[in-house]
Amino acid sequence: MPNPSFEDTLVCPSTLDQLDASLGWVSYRSSPDYFNSCSNIVNVPNATWGFQNAHSGNAFVGIATYRININPNDSTYREIIGINLTSPLQIGTKYYCSFYAVRSDSILTGYASNNLGLRFFSNSYSKTNPVPIDNISHMAYSSMLSDSVNWTRISGSFIADSSYSYVSIGNFYDDFSTTV
Repeated sequence: MPNPSFEDTLVCPSTLDQLDASLGWVSYRSSPDYFNSCSNIVNVPNATWGFQNAHSGNAFVGIATYRININPNDSTYREIIGINLTSPLQIGTKYYCSFYAVRSDSILTGYASNNLGLRFFSNSYSKTNPVPIDNISHMAYSSMLSDSVNWTRISGSFIADSSYSYVSIGNFYDDFSTTV
């Protein structure tokens, strides 16, 4: 996976919703936020949504895995990030995956939820063509991600059933399938 810790930047982020400042990463749904120590506004560790050191290096991305919706008919607001893999996955091969996550310590955004995970795709998505929220992922953290101080390692494995070229991180489960 290219740029696994978001350290490679195109420009220093100057406001929220600038994931594209991190080389290769794009929004697959809604408006994830890119935080980097080079910024005075979306800084690490004094991030907009609370104090948090990066797991490693000087950067991280903030995503909403759940949001209380004003519209009761919309149970799918999620922020999801994605990137093009350096090479497609091989069908029938077992892959071991891991990443680190931490809950925001902000009272406005600090919901603890489950189902944060990975999903692989053969095509990419964007804000205008968002990834579906259809209760499917290749790997999901079934426990509540509740620690707002220590980064939690989320890991698992799966056997590729397609030659996927893209990986995404987020909660692909609707509110009815997500524990908060």
